[in-house]
Amino acid sequence: MVLKERLGFIYSKIPQGRVIADIGTDHGYLPISLLRNGRCEKVIATDVKKGPLQSVFKNALKFAVKEKMEIRLGDGLDPIEFDEAEVILICGMGGFLISSILRKGFQKAKKARSLVLQPMNGIGELREFLYTNGFDIYEEGLCQEDGKIYNLILARYDGVVREKSILEITIGEKLLQNEDPLLEDWIRKRVEIWKDIILGMERGREVNDLELEKMKNLVSECEKMGF
Repeated sequence: MVLKERLGFIYSKIPQGRVIADIGTDHGYLPISLLRNGRCEKVIATDVKKGPLQSVFKNALKFAVKEKMEIRLGDGLDPIEFDEAEVILICGMGGFLISSILRKGFQKAKKARSLVLQPMNGIGELREFLYTNGFDIYEEGLCQEDGKIYNLILARYDGVVREKSILEITIGEKLLQNEDPLLEDWIRKRVEIWKDIILGMERGREVNDLELEKMKNLVSECEKMGF
């Protein structure tokens, strides 16, 4: 099984563990690849819908990993037991939804050795949730597929509530520190989006002054860095 760029990048960053849970597994390509390459002993593949789980079942049989995979129907972290999974994957969802899943299953999320999170949007909101709820973002990276740039966050609970700057929350502290090779392109695209939002807000009848000021500060900080 050959994974495309986004899933391949996620796969490369998943820590080895005895039991890995893939929440919202879709077709199950990630957990199947993990099992086929001996990256874990067992995978729990979950989804809120039966359709994707039927695809996972067929694919697990096709690639001869069914005996090492448990397929469970359920919402968020509900299908996994407390302290059952060392690594929890939540990928391909919005940042708000990922935050909601972690909030609802907070005690389970705390016990995982690593959370591997790939938000499709709402990235800053997810970072803010993690920082203010005692999770350390210990690694972050960017990958590109079909011209689109995707974020990947690796986090773990240590109980420390962190205060971060607007740039660290919106762009990513680790991305800035490590000068990710895709960061410049990602920021330039974000700045253009923020400028359009600012223009729209200024033309609107009802303006959220705090949100407008936040957007202007983001653009100003990015321009100071040369973007």
